[in-house]
Parts: sequence; structure tokens; C-alpha cells
Amino acid sequence: MAEVPDKVPDKLKLLYPEFSDTTWDVLAHIMENPQITAIGIGKQMGISDRMVRKHIALLRNVNIVRRHGSNKSGYWELLNEKENKV
Repeated sequence: MAEVPDKVPDKLKLLYPEFSDTTWDVLAHIMENPQITAIGIGKQMGISDRMVRKHIALLRNVNIVRRHGSNKSGYWELLNEKENKV
């Protein structure tokens, strides 16, 4: 598994204590490379792309990330701190 620096703000982690470390790792990969796909994250983390999509769904449901464009050529947008209440 590739090591990703912890770039997830602690305030965000405190707002959503129910999220697992894996969910935060997925977010860290998105923050590091906004063009990454679920398949790419899965390969880097050593988990299935289906599991990655499950964690992304959690992040989308609380308005932390939003996908623009297609699954293949789109990019992830990190929503602003006001929307995230950070």
C-alpha cells in the first residue's frame, strides 16, 4: 500500500468521527491527485474499486467532495470549508 501523507484536516476528522481511517485515506489520495479514479485509488491502497466507491459515497453524502466530468477523464473537487463547516 502506498503511503499518503496525512493531509486531511483534523477539524474534518472531528466532525465525522464515524468515518474509518480507510475513508480518510481515500480522501487523502483525492487531495493528492484530483484526477485519480476509484480504480487508481484501489490499486494504490490495495483494496477493490467497489470499496473505494463506498468510501467516496460517504464523502459525497456529507459534501466533502464532488466529481466533475466523466469517471474516466473528470476530476474531484474538494468543496470549500464553509460547505464542510470546518
